[in-house]
Amino acid sequence: MEEYKPEITVITPTHFRPDLLKRTIISVQNQTFKSYEHIIVSDHCPYAKKVYDEFKSDNRIKFIENMRPHVKNVGSVGKNIGYENASSKIICYCDDDNVYLPNHLEVMYREFSKNIYDIVYTRYYHVPLGKGDGIIKQLCTRSIDDYSGYDHIGNTDNLNMGHTVSALKSCGGWKKDRPGKRDGEDTELMKRFDKMLSKTTLRISDITCIYYARAACIIDDNEYKKELKKMKKDQIYVYDR
Repeated sequence: MEEYKPEITVITPTHFRPDLLKRTIISVQNQTFKSYEHIIVSDHCPYAKKVYDEFKSDNRIKFIENMRPHVKNVGSVGKNIGYENASSKIICYCDDDNVYLPNHLEVMYREFSKNIYDIVYTRYYHVPLGKGDGIIKQLCTRSIDDYSGYDHIGNTDNLNMGHTVSALKSCGGWKKDRPGKRDGEDTELMKRFDKMLSKTTLRISDITCIYYARAACIIDDNEYKKELKKMKKDQIYVYDR
């Protein structure tokens, strides 16, 4: 059998959010552009493998468990692992609390296939959801393409960013926030990209993602955590029983 060679790699780090991970996977499967691989990196999440098992018949989806000890981070560890295992020359990201619109990978491939750019930014609908308890439940009641209530159209997140493998290699990998600070992750990486690769960066007007602004990614949704602990062994999702 001929080895599958995807044009684009999508990386999703995940940690204790199976309901949201399911939504992200489905949004990637809904892409009009089909030549991709989707690498899901579990950072010591006992539920992530169960979610993957529901989708593993799709051979474009790969599952990797972080075997190193868990350290507090906001996805940078998983993104580095995904990048290290990527089979394509183009990298995109979709964290497990956001989703792609169906055109995202098609737009990315359209621009990268011109062989001019190292970095491409599209735009996203920014949907503010609030913070704290109940936010994940609120998000899970939305359809995957629902961007109602958005307050602006943004372009400053790893969600709407794609880059070549060589770009990350030349600029260095993802860096974690320092203890007690928010000074790493995508903001820090994008600053490095702007400093070192601004001449080969493209920003376009296409809207291709939905960014759900949840302060709960910093301030925990304790209601959801409690429901996770109460799940039976044969359950995978809190809000899909």
